[in-house]
Amino acid sequence: MWIIIEKSFIERLKSSLFLISSDKRMLNYYLQIWGLHGWELIIIAAIIILLFGAKKIPELARSLGRAKAEFKRGQEEVEERVDLDKEKLEKLAKELGINTEGKSPEDLRKEIQKALGK
Repeated sequence: MWIIIEKSFIERLKSSLFLISSDKRMLNYYLQIWGLHGWELIIIAAIIILLFGAKKIPELARSLGRAKAEFKRGQEEVEERVDLDKEKLEKLAKELGINTEGKSPEDLRKEIQKALGK
C-alpha cells in the first residue's frame, strides 16, 4: 500500500515541477544533478506542503509555469531581435562592399565602423 502511494505521490510531484519536462530522460538528468532519490523527494515535498500549505501548492505551480512561459517569450523575442540586427548588419556591410561570409555580427560591426571611419 505504501509503495503505491509513494509512487503516485512522486508522479504527481514530478508532473508539477516546472523545470522538468515530461521527458523521462530530462527528469533523470535533473535528479542526478541534484542527487535526489525517492525518499529525499518525499521529504522535500513534505517540507513544501508544511511551508506553503496544500491549497497554495497548485497556485504556486501555476505562477511558476507562467513565469517560465514569460521567460521563454522574452528569450524568443531577444533571439528575433538578434536575427534582425544580424540581417541589418549584413545588408549594410554588403552596401559598403564588405565580405560577410563567415563573420560574426561583432566582426561586421568593427569592419563597418572602419569603413565609415569611426
